[in-house]
Amino acid sequence: MVINSLVGEYQLNRIGTGGVQTNISSNDIQKIFIPKITNVIQRKIAKMIEESFDLKKQSEHLLEVAKKAVEIAIEQNEEKALKYIEK
Repeated sequence: MVINSLVGEYQLNRIGTGGVQTNISSNDIQKIFIPKITNVIQRKIAKMIEESFDLKKQSEHLLEVAKKAVEIAIEQNEEKALKYIEK
């Protein structure tokens, strides 16, 4: 995960050699800084990630409700669209 992160990418760009395909030696790999994160921080990060997935799911649902409500408002009327949103 670290190598795929922004920090990892910067480190690989700094130590990599070559043209189109970056070449990295095993000695260079050993020089990559990998932060040690405490279990408390790991749990906080995991919780934040879970919350972000929940919020993404919720926002996608709200977007679908809004789209459907607009369709109902156009095809029928605003009152029916508002009732759809409220249920």
